[in-house]
Amino acid sequence: MRIHIFEQVLTGAIGCLLAGGNVRKLEINPEEVRVLQEELSGDEDRAIACKIRKAAGDLSELENLTRPSLRDSIEKSLPKITANILQTVRTNTLDKTFVPPLHPERKPSIRFFSNAKMADEAYREMIAELLVCRFSTDKLALIREKVKSFDDLEDVLLDARLSVKEILLLSDSLGDMEIAALIKRHPYHSDVQAVEVSEAEKTLRFSLKTFLEKLPSERRVRILPLADRLVEE
Repeated sequence: MRIHIFEQVLTGAIGCLLAGGNVRKLEINPEEVRVLQEELSGDEDRAIACKIRKAAGDLSELENLTRPSLRDSIEKSLPKITANILQTVRTNTLDKTFVPPLHPERKPSIRFFSNAKMADEAYREMIAELLVCRFSTDKLALIREKVKSFDDLEDVLLDARLSVKEILLLSDSLGDMEIAALIKRHPYHSDVQAVEVSEAEKTLRFSLKTFLEKLPSERRVRILPLADRLVEE
């Protein structure tokens, strides 16, 4: 399953690293862009491409992006991002690529989308198999083997009658963005506020709340702002 950070956000983060801006806030000021334009204008294309690749690597380390799917997304986006940056450097329009925020106090939105869902018949067969599984380890192994999209994961969490313990175990294997997307879609409310939701939905919401409460504080403070900034396509 993959949640893709749009190329604009990744480009902005790379720009912040190249220019010495605030990468965590994705803030870069006009003077930093001007200085970066002058610096890169004196470089050959190969040198600029190397700097961009190094910045992408630094970003992965800085944000502790250990999930292979996220690293793959960055890798696949780099050629297009590199070409765009090279073009704007050569046309002296880098400020059109690295645009200072109009409202620095506002966090930029992060858009995400899911891979294509599995075929209906294949999904029904998987759910049927999950429902007769006796052991949690077998259920989790099957989910990890079969589920390749975020939307399928979400459906499984609601359809497979997983226990709170099983949802917590599955959540342990998810990245920050995936957890953020789940809590964005399934926020916890009190029983009074959630009277109209299904039991499966209540279980999922409670499990996500419990998972967040058990997380180390440094990871929790990373995830909650992500959930606020996620925008669905």
